[in-house]
Amino acid sequence: MILDEYSISTRATNIYDSKTKDYFNEVLSNYNGGNYRSSVVMLWTVIVCDLLFKLEHLRDLKGDKTAEKILKDIKNMQASNTKDPKWELELLKKVSTQTQLIDNVNVKYLERIQEDRHLSAHPVIDSQSDLHRPNKDTVRSHIRNALDVLLTVPPYLARNISSDLMEDLSQNKDKLGDIKELKSYLNARYFKITNTSTQEKLFKDLWKMTFKVVNDKADENRNINRTALELLYQQNSKTFKDLVASDKGYFSKVADSGDPLVSLVSFLFNTDVSFYTHLDCDVKVNLRALSSINSDVKCLMWFENGSIEQHYRCISEWVIKEEVSVTEGCLKKLFTLSDSGEGGILFKDFLINYYIHSHSFNNADDRFFGFINYRHIFNIDDFKVIMEGVERNSQIYARYRFSDDRKGIIKQVLELESGFDFSNYEHFKDY
Repeated sequence: MILDEYSISTRATNIYDSKTKDYFNEVLSNYNGGNYRSSVVMLWTVIVCDLLFKLEHLRDLKGDKTAEKILKDIKNMQASNTKDPKWELELLKKVSTQTQLIDNVNVKYLERIQEDRHLSAHPVIDSQSDLHRPNKDTVRSHIRNALDVLLTVPPYLARNISSDLMEDLSQNKDKLGDIKELKSYLNARYFKITNTSTQEKLFKDLWKMTFKVVNDKADENRNINRTALELLYQQNSKTFKDLVASDKGYFSKVADSGDPLVSLVSFLFNTDVSFYTHLDCDVKVNLRALSSINSDVKCLMWFENGSIEQHYRCISEWVIKEEVSVTEGCLKKLFTLSDSGEGGILFKDFLINYYIHSHSFNNADDRFFGFINYRHIFNIDDFKVIMEGVERNSQIYARYRFSDDRKGIIKQVLELESGFDFSNYEHFKDY
């Protein structure tokens, strides 16, 4: 889509450097006045200035040695021949090859602007003896590319964005506890202003730090790093699925146990089954071993069973046969997986089996607290099945706490059907 003048003006408000923004007004003024040749000449000048401003920012505020060296080299080139503008293209080349600010594709857009600037500042007479004059659409395209590729991009993206982002999250994680706030923060500060290749590198670095590295800092920031990885994945899921498929070896280099592997399960839970299928066999073996000793992990590993439907069948059989309990956090995640349609029915059936097949007094205590938090999703027929199941299981109704627990069930039943007849349910009828 081609931006119109209003769109260009709006985009220009996002120019990072205040001096660049001021200089850009002259570009826009020339463009709006139909002075397209002057607009291109000034646009290239603004690009060169902005590159210098960004490098100075990195040198002065971040102590960036690469930025310092580029500035020193360019200064030496200028000093050796003050009239030779070759240093401008050399500056662009150094920034594109020695920093992460501009990739190999986007640098071509800026080089085309320089080429048009050269023709506009040093006109060539064509066969009709007319001066070179860039047309409106060409200049508008140049302006858009300059804005998107460079002028609106913060200077810190010239550095190792992965290190900067993870350090940023580490320092601000207490302020970014809300997922919506974190998403807005990452989108505005990183995701929306990075190209695909930069995002792929960021994805790989976050993956390694979250699922492989084990040290105090990695442990402290594992949850927020994983959440950032999930939010990045949501930006362009196909790109990252293709990335994993093309580099299975890298993405299979994860820890073989402990918190990194638990965190990997949480991530895989929120993706599709293709991520899991691309992992090496030894990773899958380690995940299965973890699920045998961690009930939450077993409950969340739907991708191991190939489909959500098959997974619910497996975990329903599991809770019927074995005396296990899962945490409230685990049930919340399952609920997000199955909060409507057929998935909602599967979740309800699982919860019913989870509760009515409690294996001991303590197990019934644990399972009731998980079950009752979702009482609002059951209809009257569901509660009939639940009460019938309770009647068959003394590990539930013979408990001391059952007298209190049943009140929650009775209350919900009466809200659904005020005149419900409890006479067929021995342990509910005398409420």
